[in-house]
Amino acid sequence: MSGAFSEDTLVEQPAIELFAGLGCRPSGAFDEVFGTGGTLGRGERGRRSCLLRHLVPVLKKLNPQAPPEAIDAAVNDLTRDRSVMSLAAANRKSTRS
Repeated sequence: MSGAFSEDTLVEQPAIELFAGLGCRPSGAFDEVFGTGGTLGRGERGRRSCLLRHLVPVLKKLNPQAPPEAIDAAVNDLTRDRSVMSLAAANRKSTRS
């Protein structure tokens, strides 16, 4: 949907512009191809919002001295399912880890 009061114009496009301004390369996923070698690296629709093929290299770049176990622990913590928690509890858990 495109229009003056659509989610695209009020949320998505401003977010894309913000991330682009921070040096990120935004990628729309409307026509995403799933599976091995897919567009963004997700196996199937709705299965993962965190793209590990991008996250792990960045964690290693930011923490070059970290052992593989620490990178694995960070990935596990960042991708832990917090959907059954209240928003406040999930936020507290995320900031304390």
